[in-house]
Amino acid sequence: MKYGSIAFVCRLFLGATLIIFSLNSSAFPQSPPLEIPFVKEWAASKHALRSAEPFNHWNKAGVIPKACSRCHSTSGFRDYIGADGSKAGSVEHEALVGEVISCVACHSKVTRKMTEVTFPSGKKVAKLGSEARCMTCHQGRASTVS
Repeated sequence: MKYGSIAFVCRLFLGATLIIFSLNSSAFPQSPPLEIPFVKEWAASKHALRSAEPFNHWNKAGVIPKACSRCHSTSGFRDYIGADGSKAGSVEHEALVGEVISCVACHSKVTRKMTEVTFPSGKKVAKLGSEARCMTCHQGRASTVS
């Protein structure tokens, strides 16, 4: 009977210890949560606004035409710059509706190397920095040689 009481007390002590450790998160070190830089800023931007006209204009058609998808979808932009393994400077595939411009569109190995932009007029602007990735779409698409 004496050993039964000792075993019971040991089990009780072990159980209490496990409960205390499980309640004390510092007893078990955890990895810090994954933090994606600027995700809150992106989520509040027009690039993430799925309900906006630039991402819904082609809903009835079901696809975004090649000429438009380069700036109105992540897959189209990646296709245009060659980040999907295709030739840069053209879009080979229509994009599905419902996409926004996500982080991987503008932040990749390919976009980090971009230094020039060609405008619709044919004029090239070189020696650019990170603004080259923005200017690829944020330009006057209807501008011509004047």
